[in-house]
This record gives sequence, C-alpha cells and structure tokens, in this order.
Amino acid sequence: MTQLTPHWRLLLPALLLLLAGCATSPETRYYTLMGTEPASQPEQLWPLTVTRVQMPEYLDDSRLWVRSQGYQITALANVRWAESLPRATTRSLQQHLGTVSDAAGGGERLLVDLDAFEARWSDSGEQDQVVLRGQWQVAGAEGSAQRIQLQADLSDRNPATLVAAMSGLLKQLAEEITRGQAAYQ
Repeated sequence: MTQLTPHWRLLLPALLLLLAGCATSPETRYYTLMGTEPASQPEQLWPLTVTRVQMPEYLDDSRLWVRSQGYQITALANVRWAESLPRATTRSLQQHLGTVSDAAGGGERLLVDLDAFEARWSDSGEQDQVVLRGQWQVAGAEGSAQRIQLQADLSDRNPATLVAAMSGLLKQLAEEITRGQAAYQ
C-alpha cells in the first residue's frame, strides 16, 4: 500500500474543499405576478372591494406548481413566488380593477374562487398551457356566480414565460369582471 507524502496530505483536503465549493446548487429565482409596467386603471363603475382570492390549498405555497399528468403535480426547482399566490392574485386583481383591498372596506365585495390556476405541461405533443378556472360573484348582488375558464398557450417552459402568462390571465379575468359588472347594476 502506498503512503501519501506530507505534501499530498496537505493538498488533498484543500482539493476536496475546492471541489465541494463547485457543487453548490443554483440560485433560487423569485417571481411576482405584477410586472414593472403599471396596470391600466379602468374607470370603476361602482365601489368594489376585492376579498382574498380563494384557491386550492396546494397553491397557497411559495413554490410554482406544474401539472405534468392527470393527477400529478411537480414543483419547479429553484423557482419561488415572492409572496403567496392567493395574496399576489388578489393584489393583481385589485390593481387591474382599480379597487381597494378588503382591509380598506367600503363598497360591494367581489368574491373570486379559483379551482385551477396552474401550468399544464404535455408530453403527448399537445400545447403547454396555463389554465385559470373558477367563478366570481359580487356578494349580496342578485344573480348567480359567473363561471370562468381562461387559458393561454406557452411558447416554452421557462418560468418567466409561465409567470407572464399567469399575469396575463389575471388581466383577462379583470376585463371579464368589468364587462360583467353591468349585469349586477
């Protein structure tokens, strides 16, 4: 059996430390639903308060989830929301609708309950998409809840593309709610 010379005994731990430093994981990237562009402020037809958006519990998490198969969801590696998705969704709708937060009170209350707000990646050759599905209603107003189903195709699987598509669907939802306001007046 060969013995290491004193020179190698000193160099070996240094080399192992150097290699361990190269094995660090990639930096985590954080995303928000609100971009750097200010949202357009539509003319508010009546005082409206957006309550916290309801969505499935697994989405109330800092991770970005993708549905890859029927019942399977996967968290994207090294990608996180800067704030919880329900809170960010509520804030985005408030900004797009030009409304006040639930804490500020006043006006009628907009209730939004989402069944799905996620990316769907297909391995069968179908187009990858982001899907927003659920319902909205003005609390106490006459009329039933309005069902919504919006989707956007994804050009790639980059998390920034996914987040931009989700943000775009929230803008579409705000536009649908604005158009539907006339039904409640």
